[in-house]
Amino acid sequence: MRLNIARRDNIFSARCLDDAFRLFTILNDRGIPLSNSDILKAKNLGEISSDKECSKWATYWEEVEGELGRDEFDRFLSLVRTIYVKDKAREGLLKEFDERIYGAKPRPLLALGTATFEAVKAYKDAFDTSILFDNLPVSVGNAYRNRINVMRRGLPSTDWVPPVLAWYRKFGVTKLLEFVERVDNKFSADWIMQLTPSDTSQWVRKFTQSEREIWRHRLGNLMLLSRRKNASLGNLDFAAKKTRYFESRVESLPNSQRVLILNRFASAELQARHQDLIGRLQLSY
Repeated sequence: MRLNIARRDNIFSARCLDDAFRLFTILNDRGIPLSNSDILKAKNLGEISSDKECSKWATYWEEVEGELGRDEFDRFLSLVRTIYVKDKAREGLLKEFDERIYGAKPRPLLALGTATFEAVKAYKDAFDTSILFDNLPVSVGNAYRNRINVMRRGLPSTDWVPPVLAWYRKFGVTKLLEFVERVDNKFSADWIMQLTPSDTSQWVRKFTQSEREIWRHRLGNLMLLSRRKNASLGNLDFAAKKTRYFESRVESLPNSQRVLILNRFASAELQARHQDLIGRLQLSY
């Protein structure tokens, strides 16, 4: 099998995927950065035997990357990943595709090769129409366009985009506005509830409103965690966060572990930690 790897204005040929990745390493060593999309493209081109088909999809991939930019294209591929996995990402983009899409049990969620390229194109077309309004039928109306624009500007993440793309690919504009309104309500409610502590929470019982405003974003009240750990802990109280943190693999982050060995985390502990961290930062200069 021969693998054609199209990148920018160059086309490289390798006899197998291993040769391609060795070539990637050489290019990186020479200061030519490669994105997740570059490697994902090469892996899928390696599964296509037809040179004509390879050329078609390599050209398409380069055109989309040129249109969006490399970083934005990686973010778009993350949206595609979410559609198939139906869960938040736990690892990097490549590992997510390898293990949770191509390596899913009992069978892959998406096949390598042409099927992957066709899926990316289908969701890119859906994105262009349903999110960017490219050739969106006039019959959809301005209420839909206004709602999408507000969501793009107002919601703090793009987690709502994959459901919209999945709906549009399957149903087109049928009940599209009604679906988007429900998605907006769901994500807006989750966002608001996440920022509003309950009356029974330690944060409300142990701290006044003014104290919460003072300490919410100060160094002493913050902990460095991976995205996966942070998502699992959410806005739980301190005791519950400790239990959740230690119930699976513990991360080796010294400053975070200093907090988690405490029996409580009230005003005195918060202030002491804040001063300790300020002191550590001053000593580092």
